[in-house]
Amino acid sequence: MFTRILLILTFAAGLALADEKAVEAAERAWAAGVIGKNYPVLEKVLADDLIYSHSNGVVDDKRSYIDALKTGKAEYYQINYDSIRVKMLDAGTAMAFCRAYFQTRAADGGKQEMVLALLHVFRKKGGDWQLVGHQSARMPAK
Repeated sequence: MFTRILLILTFAAGLALADEKAVEAAERAWAAGVIGKNYPVLEKVLADDLIYSHSNGVVDDKRSYIDALKTGKAEYYQINYDSIRVKMLDAGTAMAFCRAYFQTRAADGGKQEMVLALLHVFRKKGGDWQLVGHQSARMPAK
């Protein structure tokens, strides 16, 4: 009986680790998608009911976010992660806590650099992890 329980726990831990890695891959796919303007990737990784709250307080949904990228209203030049930590909430929901260096298009058309703390909420749909919530905060300059 003990062996069976241990085997089940080991199997469950392996599944959780696989999901954590899949969530991290979805996180990185989002970053690569916005930098590379890869709209098919963004259509897949962003949930239809996405709520995307920017560090400046602007809130987008999936359509307005992708449209801003397509029109050049929003542009990402670099996203370099310092850390990504995934926390599984249940079998179909996860949070990613990230810290990353961003270089984006500023309101005046120039480039702006910032370090952001990100809270991303992912939901599993089919076999894919999709970003359903984004909240970012600017980190103070050192």
